[in-house]
Amino acid sequence: MARNKRIIDMVMEKRQQMIDDPKVGVQNGMLAVAAIHGGVQSAAWRDYMMQFVDQYPPGTPVDKRQLDRLLATDGTADDPDMNRHRAYMLGNGPCGPDTPTTFHATIDTIDDGIA
Repeated sequence: MARNKRIIDMVMEKRQQMIDDPKVGVQNGMLAVAAIHGGVQSAAWRDYMMQFVDQYPPGTPVDKRQLDRLLATDGTADDPDMNRHRAYMLGNGPCGPDTPTTFHATIDTIDDGIA
C-alpha cells in the first residue's frame, strides 16, 4: 500500500481531529507535556512525535526519515530552523482551547529535504 503523507499532513490531520473532538486535544496536550519534560531522547518524545509520522502497519514508519527528523537523529540536531519547528510542535500541543487554531503554526517546512 503506497502512502505519501508528509509530516505537515499528519499535523493537519491531528489538528482536524482536535477540532472535531476536544478530548483529542486534551490527550495531545498531555503527550506534549510529557515529551517536553522527558526531552528529545525520551520515550515520551518519541511517543508524541509518532503521531505525526505516516505509519503502515501501525507503529512502523512508512518513511523512517520522518521519525528521524522529529527525533533529531537525521543530522538536524544542530539546525536552528528544524529545532524551532520541533519546539513549536511540542509547544503548540498543550495550548488549551486554542490548540486547534494554532497547532500547525510555524512548522510548515518541517518536511524540507524529505522526499
